[in-house]
Amino acid sequence: HAVQFMDYELADIDLNADTSATLKANTVTATYPGTVTVTPADITIYMGGDGGYDAVVGESGTTTSNSLPHPLFKIEAPKGIAPEDLTFTNGDKTWTVVSDGNGYFYRDKSRSAPNNVVCRLQKIYEDLDWDSLQVKSPLKFSQEGYTRQGEPCEVFSIDYNKSYHPGYVFQDGRYARTYGGNAFVDGITGEQVYCDNVIVQYVTYSWYGGSSDRPCVTTTGTNKCDYFIDGMHFTGYWQRDAVTENTVYYDDAGNEVLFKPGKTYIQVLKDTKEVTIGE
Repeated sequence: HAVQFMDYELADIDLNADTSATLKANTVTATYPGTVTVTPADITIYMGGDGGYDAVVGESGTTTSNSLPHPLFKIEAPKGIAPEDLTFTNGDKTWTVVSDGNGYFYRDKSRSAPNNVVCRLQKIYEDLDWDSLQVKSPLKFSQEGYTRQGEPCEVFSIDYNKSYHPGYVFQDGRYARTYGGNAFVDGITGEQVYCDNVIVQYVTYSWYGGSSDRPCVTTTGTNKCDYFIDGMHFTGYWQRDAVTENTVYYDDAGNEVLFKPGKTYIQVLKDTKEVTIGE
């Protein structure tokens, strides 16, 4: 029960310039927002019996299940287009794509896995039940009484591995983020990225299926923290009793940390690593 929409010939077509392109006969049409035509592979779907999907006859000749699985379609859309955004038509019938997940994520085929997962923030926003939504911030802020203790620290870096070295420089009351020693800039505006607080939250890792590129991060329990607030560095720990609870951040004396109002970066770091102060 599978249909495969293959569209390699249209992989680099500019939809604004070519809004209607036919590969072969026996097609269904996908619109986005113009028209692109793709050809399905052969398919056989058994839908016989008075019950249609509700009647399945097994080897014994009796009904062994009350449903058949819905057909699974594999769709490869033109470059830059999410299959979930396509609308298909065939004669008078029209349908859209429901992904095998929740529809909030998809993989961009123009990029290599695992760094090609795209989050559809607009869909998440539209599907939120705003009437029942309760937002619980894990951080507490204070304009005048934020936690300011420890030792002065204007420069620090975090060595995740040989190729990933984020860092921060305290400038004019804020932290300028760096990457590999260079300014870290916003991909849209091109401007330097700043934040007001930095938390380095240490965690333990396990590896899904033993694969070294699929870490499972432990975000419950407790572990140590490094805090950088208003040009000062001090240490403490975080605690989270369950995945349904907020993470609470404490200093070494057990007092909950109050953060400076503004943007806060949380760097999740394996607890066998450490922050380099002054570099």
